[in-house]
Amino acid sequence: MDAMDERLRLLFRFGAFNPTHFIISVVHDPARAEQAASALRDAGFAPVDVHVVPGLDVLSTQLAYDDAKGVLARLAGLFPAEEAAAAKEYIAEAERGALLMIVKAPEPAQRTRARDILAAHGGHATRYYGENTIMDL
Repeated sequence: MDAMDERLRLLFRFGAFNPTHFIISVVHDPARAEQAASALRDAGFAPVDVHVVPGLDVLSTQLAYDDAKGVLARLAGLFPAEEAAAAKEYIAEAERGALLMIVKAPEPAQRTRARDILAAHGGHATRYYGENTIMDL
């Protein structure tokens, strides 16, 4: 398993999409995504906390995860939830070739900085995943 696979797997816990303390945003242009990543690092985010994930990587990770889920997790996935709706939106964007920006941002000031930088680089469908909440940014 390579480092990117491991980072993507961290977003899936207990049979659900669960990226606690991360911001996820969709960017359609690879050049703008790389510019956003650079701007985030320049703003003080650690390089290991900023990820540009191509849509194909998102899709292959999702397929592998779906194959590994047990029956109970699959049943739980049938019930609507905010997390499930967001995950479906991200998968649909990945199918259209978008990239996902994934940024670790546990502090409120980090969330504000990351949101502003991502928006300036075309980021949308931006959400922060807290302990028990999802916030649209």
